[in-house]
Amino acid sequence: MPRRSSDSAKATRDEMRERMHALGLSLPLIAAEMGRRFSLRPRIAWRHALGWPQWKVAQRYRTLHNERISDNRISEHETWPHGGAKPSLDYLVKLAATYGHGCTPGHLIDLADLEGLEPAERRVFASVLHPSLAGMHAEVSRALARRVDPGQVGARPLWLPELEDGH
Repeated sequence: MPRRSSDSAKATRDEMRERMHALGLSLPLIAAEMGRRFSLRPRIAWRHALGWPQWKVAQRYRTLHNERISDNRISEHETWPHGGAKPSLDYLVKLAATYGHGCTPGHLIDLADLEGLEPAERRVFASVLHPSLAGMHAEVSRALARRVDPGQVGARPLWLPELEDGH
């Protein structure tokens, strides 16, 4: 029986995770490298950094939080905002606790997630759950208000502070 490409991708992720563990690297660093190396969304990168399939995330979540959640719902939350279902801020807090190892809700979101949140949700997330994102929230809000496409030629990256004269 021929080997599936997903088997090969899993083997590559597993091997990388083991090499990074052997170097004594933390789960946040392993998750960040998984995301970078394999172009994974943050929630997926953390799951792969732990080596957990979606059913195990659901099982651990249910056990820790005494709430029903299916592995299909885990998948839907991982793919949002490019499909799937928007995770609540409460879910992100509980998912971070499920992953442990220093995972915070801020580790589980990226720019696409922030852009998909309502302004009030971004403010709550930035100011309460992850204060270090407060500056990013302001930049995202300004960019969305100006309808800046970060990919357009000459667009100022969201992380670059705006100068006082507006340039």
